[in-house]
Order: sequence, then C-alpha cells, then structure tokens
Amino acid sequence: MNRNGERFANESCPYNDIVYAAAHQPGRVYAQICDANILEDAKRFHTIGCSAQTRNGGEKYIQGKMDEAIEAGALFKCDTLDELADKMGFTGAAKDTFLATVERYNELYDKQNDEDFGKPAYRLSAIRTAPFYGCWLGASLLTTEQGIAINEKGQALDNNNQPMEGLYITGDMSGSFFANNYPCLMAGVAMGRTLTFAMKAVKQMAGLDNA
Repeated sequence: MNRNGERFANESCPYNDIVYAAAHQPGRVYAQICDANILEDAKRFHTIGCSAQTRNGGEKYIQGKMDEAIEAGALFKCDTLDELADKMGFTGAAKDTFLATVERYNELYDKQNDEDFGKPAYRLSAIRTAPFYGCWLGASLLTTEQGIAINEKGQALDNNNQPMEGLYITGDMSGSFFANNYPCLMAGVAMGRTLTFAMKAVKQMAGLDNA
C-alpha cells in the first residue's frame, strides 16, 4: 500500500511493474505487510527467479534475514496492526485507511477472489496472525542499460571497436545485453549468460581459443 494506506496495484506482478506503479505514489515508495505465516505464504506463492531464494532457503534463512532487518530498523515487527501502523508512520486518515485496507484484503482472501486488482487466488494471503511485519520499499538501480561493449570473445572494445588486450568483461553490464529491459520473466537468463561468457573469457586468457 502507499503512504496514504491505500492498496494501489496487483502485488503479484513482476517486480519491475510494482516499482513502476510505486513510482507514481506519494514519496515513490510502498509498504509491504505480512503476518506470522509469511514462510508458508512464500511456499504457496511459488515465485521464480531471484525471489525463489526466499522459498528455497527455508525457515532458518528467511527468519535470519528478517531478524537482521528488524535489528537494522528496516523491518517492523508488532503484536497488533494498530501498533504496526504507528511504527510505519501512518497517522490520522492514513492510519484509518491502512487498517481498512488490511480488513478489505482479508475479506478478499476469504472470498478467494481479488475483486479489486485481480491477483490470482493462490497468491492471496490473510493478515490476521501476530506478529505482524511491515517495511517500506522502493526502486533502486539494478543494472546500467548500456555497459561496456564486447566482442564475441568477451573482450572489451575501445572507442574504435577494437579489442583491448588483456581486458575481458562479463556480467549483466557487458555488451549492452540489457540495453532495453531486464527481463524478469526469463528466470536465469542473466546468470546463465554471465557464467557462459565468464568461462569463455577464462578459456581465452588461458590461450584455449578454440575451446
């Protein structure tokens, strides 16, 4: 929800879509709220790509990360939703809206039908079991959209498009691979390409040109 306590998007959308929607909200941020059932919810949501680590890491992993965030003041843990609203800075009408939004979301969960934004039923979750958790999120820079130009061997190119001896580049920012979009619906494309070009660069450096 936004700083006014309003739900503003289908939270099941790709992460670049949710932060784009958040960029049009007050302060360009959004609040994420969950309850004590977050681990079971994460298993049921069955997300892919980077976010799958939450599910695959298991209870010890996710609880450890949450404890770290709580200690750092980035995540709030409260016994009541009223207390959580206060901790997150909701006051006056915004706090009333926050509480009403959670109540409405629970209603949609009970119906197993998101009448407001069309989220799939299996990704709806009740927010009723203490403790309750909340944090503020927003967009951040993930990759540059141009990066360093390379040839088919992974060598960095100079201003004349000539290979720079001894310099090899791999990773998301090489070769303008993500010049137009970071395709979050193609899980593994970044890691797979990075690993492939890294192996190719190592073989070039070892003199195994045809390997």
